[in-house]
Amino acid sequence: MLPARRNPGEMMKHAMILLTGLALGLTGCDEKCSTGDACSKECGPCEVALCVAKGICSCKPLSAEECNGGGAGGSPGGDGGGGVPTNEAGMPVQCEDPMGRLVLNEVMIDGDPTEDEEFIELVNVSDQPVRMAGVKITGLRGASQSDRVIFASGCLPANGALAAYADAARWIYEPAPVSPPVAEIKSFSFANTADFDFRLLDSGGVVISQLVGSHDLIDPGVSVNRNPDLGDGGVVQHTAFDPAIAASPARCPNLGTYLRDCADAPGGPPPDGGPPRDGSVATDGTVNPPRDGGPPPRDMGVVRADMGPSACDPPLPGELIINEVMVDAEGDEPENEYIELVNLADRPLAMTNVEVLSNTTEGGAPTSRKYIFLGGCLPARGAVAAYGDDMRVVVEPATDHPITHDASGQGFANSRGISLALKRGEVILDMVSGAGNSFASGVSANRNPDRVGAAFAKHSDVQPGSNSSPGRCANGGAHSEGCAAQ
Repeated sequence: MLPARRNPGEMMKHAMILLTGLALGLTGCDEKCSTGDACSKECGPCEVALCVAKGICSCKPLSAEECNGGGAGGSPGGDGGGGVPTNEAGMPVQCEDPMGRLVLNEVMIDGDPTEDEEFIELVNVSDQPVRMAGVKITGLRGASQSDRVIFASGCLPANGALAAYADAARWIYEPAPVSPPVAEIKSFSFANTADFDFRLLDSGGVVISQLVGSHDLIDPGVSVNRNPDLGDGGVVQHTAFDPAIAASPARCPNLGTYLRDCADAPGGPPPDGGPPRDGSVATDGTVNPPRDGGPPPRDMGVVRADMGPSACDPPLPGELIINEVMVDAEGDEPENEYIELVNLADRPLAMTNVEVLSNTTEGGAPTSRKYIFLGGCLPARGAVAAYGDDMRVVVEPATDHPITHDASGQGFANSRGISLALKRGEVILDMVSGAGNSFASGVSANRNPDRVGAAFAKHSDVQPGSNSSPGRCANGGAHSEGCAAQ
């Protein structure tokens, strides 16, 4: 049988779609993506990522009106064109990378009376607008992470917050952006009887914020929130801040705004003209007493630099070191590989945004990120061993502020020497290296001498008879006790 002849007009149509795709630099995307939907692709200013054909994602230029915040378009709520903020001259404002600036802070997991009340709150803790293009929110569905929201374009205002619902028309911004981000909403319907793990990823797929907790924290109509708010100390029910407030979508736990450092909560200043009696934290770190005399809604352990003390502070160079690394683990790799960091200071250290980088060539500089820590506090004189399995962490002594990390870039080369750097932002905290003979299969590389050496050696050379000691000194003693032999 001869093949059916195709209509010449139809063939021309398909040819034009192909040529247009080549001209625009189209890329493949999720096969569920349908024509006209928002899709995941990092675009430039005044562009929006849209599916121009099934499975094909492209950056579509916005009109001048859309770019400046007007016109119709596919933003949640339908009010803006999905463009970027502009200045008084109508020119696009530069939006910053979300890493270290965007926090996944609060989630309503069990909406009451219906699932429609479920939301996820993001907060921009920086003084600059944050770029949302390519940012993605995921959450557990069974044993795997499932996409919940994928942002295609736009920016979140400086010190602003967003509460994202399954219904785009209900999205809450505080303050309102010049033009709301365009986003594709996948699925909410969160599990109410299982432990939760929500993640915020940048356009490169790197986890930049994570909210993890037990199913015991899930109650109908009560959200889960970082404790302290915006901080690294763990997760609590929202009512732990104030029993009368079960949730605070896009606002501080006391219902103030992040733009005003939570000091504009309902109630206003007292008659004497003093500070608001709302439990908010003043800029000098003091807590304004709550109206009802109860506990302050906002914990003293905040992380904003202008709002008083926190549960732990960022490390300084020389306080946090790389002491041991399992480069070539026996069994499953890289799940059994790990990096050990030791706190040499007499105070707990904040682990948020601490990165471990490694070399990619023999003798090369450490430029490839293997780990990034997402939160938690490392106790004074303590140690942490973080594995290639994101859920596997050894901390000694135990901490009340759980340490979380992302090891998606992990996996060390076994055939060359290793050079590692420990960084937080642009600050180098520590560097150490070792030759190719400083480790072996099942034998870690350890500073020689332990904790103070300038280079790695085989663990069995540092401590004969011992091939590794994750989270402890080479001799098996505790770092917190000065490595007293066991």
